[in-house]
Amino acid sequence: MKNHRNLFLVIVLFFLSFNPLHSQNYSINIFGGTGYPEFDHIGVGFNYKNSQFQTTIGRRYDQDVYTYTTATLQYLRHFRGTPKHGTIRPWYLKFGTVYYHNEYKTSEGSEQHLGGFARIGREFNFSKNLGIAFDIGVSYIHWTLPGESWNLRLFYRFHKKSKT
Repeated sequence: MKNHRNLFLVIVLFFLSFNPLHSQNYSINIFGGTGYPEFDHIGVGFNYKNSQFQTTIGRRYDQDVYTYTTATLQYLRHFRGTPKHGTIRPWYLKFGTVYYHNEYKTSEGSEQHLGGFARIGREFNFSKNLGIAFDIGVSYIHWTLPGESWNLRLFYRFHKKSKT
């Protein structure tokens, strides 16, 4: 798990190094949620205008049988609707890749998979900074038959303060 935390930290630092941070139109999100294929997860996102890049690390386990760990990279494009709070449109399309690491306690084995997903979703903002988001779509493991894909998350958005 330590390697996964290090990877997550590297990705967060990568997002923070983007040049658009010097502009007026960005925000950083932190969030936690549940879904498939992310499982129970935490993440960070970088908004620039109506585009968003996210990364998550997630986990699901049964102490006697298995431990699933996931890491994702995601892109969201906000495209429709008028926000009640803030400036980011509430409807979005989300595309992502996911890395799975499955450890089975009963067989002492493990496996790794790479997959992807595509979804449509909506944010519900309680204020300029706080909200929930839900999205639904399809996922692929090993790029084979499609399956379900969904996510529910609570987010907090840090906005850049404009200079006066």
